[in-house]
Amino acid sequence: MSFLDVSLEDTPRLEAVEEGEYQIQVNRAKVGEAKSGDGKYLLLYCEVPSISESKDFTHVLMLPNDQDSEKQKIKKMNRLKDCMDAFGYDYADGIETDDLEGLEGWAHLAIKEDPDFGEQNRVVKFIPPQ
Repeated sequence: MSFLDVSLEDTPRLEAVEEGEYQIQVNRAKVGEAKSGDGKYLLLYCEVPSISESKDFTHVLMLPNDQDSEKQKIKKMNRLKDCMDAFGYDYADGIETDDLEGLEGWAHLAIKEDPDFGEQNRVVKFIPPQ
């Protein structure tokens, strides 16, 4: 007699998707403090909803801080703007992380090898809506 009446033999493994353009969805978003103490970041937990066997992945956006040069601040703000534009988020009054959950947008994904988690997807660039 089995405790759980399930068969696990044919369960597929979650895998990183091949490099390319995908519609992605934000499952969760949070702001954190960098361990190095040099600022905050926005962490997005994402998935490719159209591929049920795809691994979830994260995307980190460092936020500008007082130690950044003016050019570094502009680069960080542009990365954040490109991300919000891809998800169609209206940031005129700031960004509320809870409002990001469930949003969908397009991004070019690549694969990177992680020593702890194996192949993972990463966002190469966000694609603005047409």
